[in-house]
Amino acid sequence: RAQGGGGLVGRGGGDGLALDADGLAVGVLDERGGVCDLGPGFGSGKTVIDLAGEGVDAGESLLTIAEYSRVQVEGELPESLVHRAGDLKGNMWKIDVTATNSNSWDVFYRTGGTDKPLFQARDGGGSIQPITERPEIGVHPDGEAGFMVYFGTGKYLEDGDKTPSATPVHTFYGIWDEDPTSGSLGGGASAAVLRDDLLARVPAGLPAMLDYKLQAEKKSLYNTPPVFAIYLVGLVLKWMRQIGGLAEVERRNRAQADLLYNAIDSSGGYYRGTAEKDSRSRMNLTFRLPSEELEAKFVKEATAQGMAGLKGHRSVGGLRASLYNAFPLEGVEALAAFMKAFQQGNG
Repeated sequence: RAQGGGGLVGRGGGDGLALDADGLAVGVLDERGGVCDLGPGFGSGKTVIDLAGEGVDAGESLLTIAEYSRVQVEGELPESLVHRAGDLKGNMWKIDVTATNSNSWDVFYRTGGTDKPLFQARDGGGSIQPITERPEIGVHPDGEAGFMVYFGTGKYLEDGDKTPSATPVHTFYGIWDEDPTSGSLGGGASAAVLRDDLLARVPAGLPAMLDYKLQAEKKSLYNTPPVFAIYLVGLVLKWMRQIGGLAEVERRNRAQADLLYNAIDSSGGYYRGTAEKDSRSRMNLTFRLPSEELEAKFVKEATAQGMAGLKGHRSVGGLRASLYNAFPLEGVEALAAFMKAFQQGNG
């Protein structure tokens, strides 16, 4: 079930039989791959997350049997608002249906504008292992953050499955979904800078991971540090120093944000900022168009021109341009020019 009481099923790239979360058949669906919101009472049948083209060949059933995990683990997002579902390409997808508007539903993981599964099942020889059964969710056996996702592979759906040319290898998996709420692929890093006199005042008896005195004594190596994340932080800090330090980073950020906000404010209301002017972000610039249909068209055409990742956050919709520190001015200029041309052609 989805937010608002609708049914949530997958539909295949062929004549896939869709099942709801209770295993009840709800109809034969059409030829587009994706996740389908059937609405209250299974009424509408609208594709809202299109996974076709994301490693799924035309004509191959995607989520043919779509039994979504019922999350009843303490600490997880509310039941049915986070789903994991497998497909015949061995992909285990993680899907967020938190938003009441199904147009804002989305997969959790994305790299360079491309949807990515939580995991892909392959045997030792690299062959894809199809997933046709509902995964189960559990807590981590060592009490770590996140959740375990348990599922097996294999299928018995087609004539060829009865007498395969070679004996397939199938596996029961238990994978660790480290972050149940974030779309980040990989861990982050944080730094704490403390005065020596404050370290001397750290009380005794704190858990090891909260004891900064212990961390300092062990030179931040009491536990295994996130080496790759720390390496990347070092590269970023060196780059910032090379271009002139924080002052230059701030100057660039202001110039880029002003350029894009000017494109929004000078559009006569065609583009509408979602934040008050005195509270606007210089990193994530959010805005809306006159309709969701125009927003979808904007994203599609911008992506075709090499401007990816403009779709707004799944919980609120709209559009979002993220101007991170390393984003080039030329990219902002290209987006501002595209916005002007799009308004002229669709005003």
